[in-house]
Amino acid sequence: MSPSAVKLPSPTIYMETGEKRIGTNFSARLFFVYLTPTRVEESIYRCPQLKKKLIRNTGGFEGTSRTQIIEWEVNGPVTLKMVNLCTTFGQPGKKVDLFIDLDPGDACIEFTGLEDFGRFRGRGTIDYNHSTFRERGQVSQLNDEIMKSLFGLRVVQPPVANAKGKKHRVRSLIFE
Repeated sequence: MSPSAVKLPSPTIYMETGEKRIGTNFSARLFFVYLTPTRVEESIYRCPQLKKKLIRNTGGFEGTSRTQIIEWEVNGPVTLKMVNLCTTFGQPGKKVDLFIDLDPGDACIEFTGLEDFGRFRGRGTIDYNHSTFRERGQVSQLNDEIMKSLFGLRVVQPPVANAKGKKHRVRSLIFE
């Protein structure tokens, strides 16, 4: 088999979603939806570019916290929307709508949800033009500073060279 015929494994993304409750005064919920090319929100399980590889559920049905860790194989570019809700004493507190464009050639990013609940790790970029953060009625656009301070955004791996078909020029260093 020639080296060009070897197929590299598809990149994967990891998500931790679910619901967290602390007593009767605080709860947080985090889930993801898939955006179709026409920007309609669908269940992530209906996304044709994602294939579920692993799922692990924790928690119970007695009203306590329950989480779900899922590993997905990404077979093509796709847009996901992360919805993160936090309430205190039943009143809405914080809400995040975060749009993530997944692409096998992008940098691998990692971040957590509000109050360190929920997690995402995978190759993609955040669409700051559509993403919003709402706190006590005030809506603001997300940016790198907010993502790093509230969500702990970090780049785990740099983008993959030539994964998007881009030609990169060769640079040389000349030492005298």
